[in-house]
Amino acid sequence: MNVLKTKIELRYGKTITFSAECNKLASHIYHAIGVKISAQTLRRVLGFINDGSKPGKSTLKVICDYCNIEHVEELFSNNEPKLSAIDIEQINFLKSFYDIDLSSDYDFNYHKACGNIARKIINQPNYLEALSGFLTKSPVGQIFFFERFPYIDGITGDYKKYFKRYVQSKKKHEA
Repeated sequence: MNVLKTKIELRYGKTITFSAECNKLASHIYHAIGVKISAQTLRRVLGFINDGSKPGKSTLKVICDYCNIEHVEELFSNNEPKLSAIDIEQINFLKSFYDIDLSSDYDFNYHKACGNIARKIINQPNYLEALSGFLTKSPVGQIFFFERFPYIDGITGDYKKYFKRYVQSKKKHEA
């Protein structure tokens, strides 16, 4: 279940530490894919409730749709590339860059830096996977990663699932 929890957290964009956070997760899932799943079910799936029951097929289908995964087996596979401590440090640095409160979105130097950072993220698939939940929800990430520097060549590949997450997260006309 740990692999499943990690995939849900990557999609959600943050770590789920307490069972009470399952209420917000259920709401996020509903807004992202239009399907209701109870917070209680999520508590079971994420291991906060251990009553011996296993998630049903319909629950797993909802989680697959939410995580943009085609087959249920992929939910439990741990075929994601492992991140080293250096990678995690770099990911946290990149995340902090998109977590800046901008006083003006017309800063030429920041705009150029975002282009360089977007290219670095695109060229490291494991970075993109690790940052995707954050970038799809962060207002600065949405603007400076998906809107101003979209990866058009990758729209038919793996980038497509991240772009779909962005569109699902952003409910404004830009999406």
